[in-house]
Amino acid sequence: MKRNSFAFLLPALLILVSSCRGIETDDPILCYQKWAHELPPRDVHVMKGHYWHSGLWAKDDEVYLIMKSERNWWSAFIYQNGLIPDSSAWIPSSGKPGWFNPPSRTKNWKNPKSNSESYYMMDSLYQIIYIHEVK
Repeated sequence: MKRNSFAFLLPALLILVSSCRGIETDDPILCYQKWAHELPPRDVHVMKGHYWHSGLWAKDDEVYLIMKSERNWWSAFIYQNGLIPDSSAWIPSSGKPGWFNPPSRTKNWKNPKSNSESYYMMDSLYQIIYIHEVK
């Protein structure tokens, strides 16, 4: 009887452990796709990205994106996501990629209804968007 229990328990344990594997990628297009659940539109050029998904039951996500877009895309993004200007400084997390360094001249935006770690920043001098979102 114990042998049959073990034979059943081992595959169940393997399935459980394999389902806990997270996802991590630095492919900019894939990062955007995981974040937005669609491919980037033609007027958005994704320059760099990092995406991490915990794979655990909590389903934590964190994304870093650097993109270039037309002003009308950015304006629509702000409106659709209910973002408001935020005067506080973005504080980088310990897991920040080395390339994600928004300049001090960026204008910061936040969603007042979501995670306080998420920031959306625009460098209007070069039309570069910096996104750090935690879900």
